[in-house]
Amino acid sequence: MRKFLLIFIFIFLTLSKSFAQVKFELIATAKKDTVYYSLKYHGPSQFNGVSVTCNWLTMRQDVYFFSPYPFGGLNYVRSAGIFPGNKYKFKHKVSAGYDFDVFLDSGQQADFAYCENFGTIPDTILCANLEVYGSINDKDVKYSVYPSGQNDCPFERVYCQAGLTIMGVSLGSFVNQTMHKSAECDLKVVAVVFNQYTLKPVSLGAFLPNCPDGRKWKSFGYPTDDQVFFDFNLKTDSGQQYFSDFVDAVETGDHVFLATAKRIQFVKKTNVFKNALAKLGMDLNAYNMIGPVDDLMAAYGRKGLKSGKMKFFSGWQNVYKQYEIFMVPGQALDTSFDFAPCYEVLTKKILEQQPKKSGVNRIQLRAQVKVFPNPTQNNWSVLSNMNCNFTVFNAQMQVVKQFGVLAGETFELNATDLPSGIYFLKNDIGSTLKIVKSSN
Repeated sequence: MRKFLLIFIFIFLTLSKSFAQVKFELIATAKKDTVYYSLKYHGPSQFNGVSVTCNWLTMRQDVYFFSPYPFGGLNYVRSAGIFPGNKYKFKHKVSAGYDFDVFLDSGQQADFAYCENFGTIPDTILCANLEVYGSINDKDVKYSVYPSGQNDCPFERVYCQAGLTIMGVSLGSFVNQTMHKSAECDLKVVAVVFNQYTLKPVSLGAFLPNCPDGRKWKSFGYPTDDQVFFDFNLKTDSGQQYFSDFVDAVETGDHVFLATAKRIQFVKKTNVFKNALAKLGMDLNAYNMIGPVDDLMAAYGRKGLKSGKMKFFSGWQNVYKQYEIFMVPGQALDTSFDFAPCYEVLTKKILEQQPKKSGVNRIQLRAQVKVFPNPTQNNWSVLSNMNCNFTVFNAQMQVVKQFGVLAGETFELNATDLPSGIYFLKNDIGSTLKIVKSSN
């Protein structure tokens, strides 16, 4: 028995050491109008990649981000606003996910994305908040990846979302649905609390969930019976009092995420409910309720925060609302971040599209494909000097069309069924063209 115990301890320590020694580096290589991004792996065991998630930040909206692999884009959400750092104030952010189906031994690296400037003005870009998913020795792993040569700057990205077909609190990616949907629980409003220093979901001591079957947060790395999942029925006075007791149990400064799992009527605004929300920085009186119909809600706040975030929208709409909240350890109350500080050293200047006079490069590959008229109201004519397969993406990087072209033959690409806007024509040799559908 002692012999088997020693063997088990040896194996456990060996695996623990191998996971502790794993490290990835983020490497960016700028080439005129294009920047290539790759991950370099260091570790004692082979890494089997699955996916990569990150945030892109730019000054202008003419920079777009692609996967180097066919159909490698998993998600792509673009937003405009002010996204400040220590040195720059970016105006556009893209939350993206990419397929990363690779096998890497120590010292090897692989591209996961590249970006191109389709504008006429040089732009400044930043890749931040990078996380890689995969497995080592058949164990699922997730690692944060930092710029090469930089010290770690821990962060966590949480998505709070609500809707008729999708809802919950997700960690790292909004496609990573982590809420436990229990058949035994009448889930209406759900909540998760994150510690402000560890950025991990926490229990609230003696304060227990309404439904014992709703505690299953293995996706967060917890055992089944840890108390990190809470649910509420806010239609009743007792449910609103329970919510108030829940807020009182939260430590000052901790992060709180709320989302509706079902349509909820928020018309009844008791002082108990409003006062509890105010402790999370949410002023219910400041939000316009949809009316007598049921509403959906996605919300985020911090205990002691002055300005929380809430969104209400009609429960009859077949849409969902989400927040992407970025956290760093120990951030002061009423401060927010959009990327961890160590990423800013990797800011790159990307030039506008321009023809080059010599050398084999990606611009010349584009010149081998002609698309006309561009813009168009009806059809594009596509001509290539080699056999190619093409994919058409919209501005959200969703695939809308696929087709093949024979060398020297013109293919008529029907655009009448597409909304007006910007599209991208990408072939299987890595060339990308911006094409435009104009309004009739």
